[in-house]
Amino acid sequence: MSSRTDKTKDKGVSSPQAGPVHTELRDIGSTGIESGRDPPLSIPRVVVDPQLREDIEPNMQGPVDVKRFVKSVLGFDASRFQWGDWEFTPSTLLHKQYRASNDEPGRCQPFCDMLDDAFSQWSSCAPVKQSRNKTIYFKPTTRQNISGHSGVTRTNCHNPDIHGEALWGPVGSGWATILFAGELVRTSNLDEEEPNTTGDPEPSRSPASVPSVGDTGTGASGKRKLSISEEANKARKTNPESFPSIHIKELAVGGTESAAPSPPPQGKALRLTSDQVQLAGYANEIFKAAGNRRYVTGIFVNDDEVSLWYYDRIGVVRSRDFNMFKDLELFVLFAVAVSVCDRKHVGYEPLLKPGPATGANDIALSTVENNTLCLDSRHAVDGSGAPVYHDVSFQIIGKPIYVQCGIVGRGTVVHAISPKDDGGLALEAGELVAKLSWPVKTLVAEDALIRDIRSNIDPAWSKHIPDVLCSMTLDGEALDLPRKLMGSWDGQAEDRVLRILIARRAEGLEKVRSLEEFETIFLQAVRCHRVVFVKTNILHRDLSVDNLLFTRDGDNALAVVNDWDLGKVYKPDERPSACLRMGTAHFMALDLLKGDPPRHMYRHDLESFIYILIWCAMHFDLRGNKQSLHPLLKPWTEGTWEDIYDHKVKHFSSLVDVDPLISAVQPAFEPLVQKWILPLCNLLMEVQSQILERENNRVRLKWNMMSETESMPHQMEQDAWNETRRGLMTFETFMKTIGEDPVIPEFAAIPQ
Repeated sequence: MSSRTDKTKDKGVSSPQAGPVHTELRDIGSTGIESGRDPPLSIPRVVVDPQLREDIEPNMQGPVDVKRFVKSVLGFDASRFQWGDWEFTPSTLLHKQYRASNDEPGRCQPFCDMLDDAFSQWSSCAPVKQSRNKTIYFKPTTRQNISGHSGVTRTNCHNPDIHGEALWGPVGSGWATILFAGELVRTSNLDEEEPNTTGDPEPSRSPASVPSVGDTGTGASGKRKLSISEEANKARKTNPESFPSIHIKELAVGGTESAAPSPPPQGKALRLTSDQVQLAGYANEIFKAAGNRRYVTGIFVNDDEVSLWYYDRIGVVRSRDFNMFKDLELFVLFAVAVSVCDRKHVGYEPLLKPGPATGANDIALSTVENNTLCLDSRHAVDGSGAPVYHDVSFQIIGKPIYVQCGIVGRGTVVHAISPKDDGGLALEAGELVAKLSWPVKTLVAEDALIRDIRSNIDPAWSKHIPDVLCSMTLDGEALDLPRKLMGSWDGQAEDRVLRILIARRAEGLEKVRSLEEFETIFLQAVRCHRVVFVKTNILHRDLSVDNLLFTRDGDNALAVVNDWDLGKVYKPDERPSACLRMGTAHFMALDLLKGDPPRHMYRHDLESFIYILIWCAMHFDLRGNKQSLHPLLKPWTEGTWEDIYDHKVKHFSSLVDVDPLISAVQPAFEPLVQKWILPLCNLLMEVQSQILERENNRVRLKWNMMSETESMPHQMEQDAWNETRRGLMTFETFMKTIGEDPVIPEFAAIPQ
């Protein structure tokens, strides 16, 4: 259960190179760029964009019928559109302006004006007569950049070509006020092509497939338009193709709604263009801005071809391409639908009810402050797992504690809350947190796993496990996701659920007051983790500096081993899977970062504690402050799995290699250098030495320098090596290495 007072969680890692680096990206979904409870571990665009590609491409669906997309996602039924009962006259002037532009910024204003003009004609025609008021207008993004939330050495600045803002309510300069984002791409000179208009080319308009009713005026609503930006379009980045692919556009069926889409050929991955990745980057920023979106819609315009993109935590669904000049019905339908969109179909989280300061007509909800989080009793349970018989609600306090970066995945958001309507639950006084996340449906539910752990360990240890007061899981029809209405193909995106956990708030390790207090918390966490494994056979599988928290009982600090959403019962005979790697890369055991990793074992969690210790010693001053990401550890946070392995392992090859890390320890942690840090680093070096010796033996055997009998260990010895690195990576060895008693009295007879 995430319960932090800052924003420093990083379960994922980016991949600027070929090859995915995830914390179980596609299958568990921390979305490889889950960087952060905001910096120090945040990620620049050069890293974000390739990782978005890695996350999205395996979870792409479509192309779907445009009318179905508009109805399902934007909530506008084409039957209400009444095409054929009124007359639309496209503006030749706007078409010419769009076609004549030699750059993308020059096309933005004409495109926005065409959207505005289409709505104006629809809303003024007799059969419609303002059946729905305009709520959203589009304009070019003329600000230099809209600063994003992720950047290691700089802010992650994105600049959508166009964006939709609300006609009423908050309007600002950040992503929280952006309702839709669009990317325009110029790949050809449209002025050389023959436009689909009829009649005299000189007038400002030419009729479509219906009789003309005259000029209604370009951009008739006249709402808050901005001038065209004159600056050069942003540079675009390409990503190397590392496996067989076909581009999205090759699958699109432009200009028709009759043929059913066909799935991509077997053995080929559906690939995004670099511009489509940029559009996904805008969606990523919108998700992260306020932590109150369940889904986001994007608009992609490639010359005269338009497609609509739907993003949620399960994956991405795109519409078919349609031509803005030839497929006038579809273009006007889309223009009207985005112009009259309401809060629900913008994609706001419906469990969050706006505060009293929000106007009835406000579409943009730029903050969650004073929102009410509502849990439906039909789907909620209390801390024991028993049904809740009355709805429960909580007041959101301030801004989110944490909003996960990324699109596909758990999409975790953590809010500080206070009870509003307890629904009959016995909620004790004290600060609470709500964690909303989207885990894979087939995983064991985190709340159920926590209940199992707490019921099987002694109360003296259960106080180190999050106390979930109530929870709710929404699945299938209860989620009411637009993707369910679009009839997307099965099997291309793994199903997820929305899970909400309510628990007591805890502090991050950077808030520890003294070295003695840190030692107490660290040892409690290591021992509690061992107790959980011995008593329940459950591994955490995502130990990190942000998952070790603490609370206070008077003057006593109590460790909390947090976030069990990747926890799982350990099965020794279970086969490993490379696509199911677990953990935060910079805290993961070394051999989990290598190609063909083994199954996750207890020793891997134990090794993570060593990296957590080093990380804390290099970043925390024990006065409530933390340093920015140290340059020595930055390579641990980005690149491919193999890149991170190479950078980490070289620090533990010899004392000479580990010395730079030791020299970077904060003064407050220097007493632990000889007591804990160097002995544990030496333990890692001894493991690496034995690994090297085993590899040398294989070479000796290859060149007949030793017999097969000498080189091949007995099965029992091999098992011991796999499970404990021949006794080097056990709880007992770990504790003795740092001079602590390895005996836990309540199960002293159980082998450690």
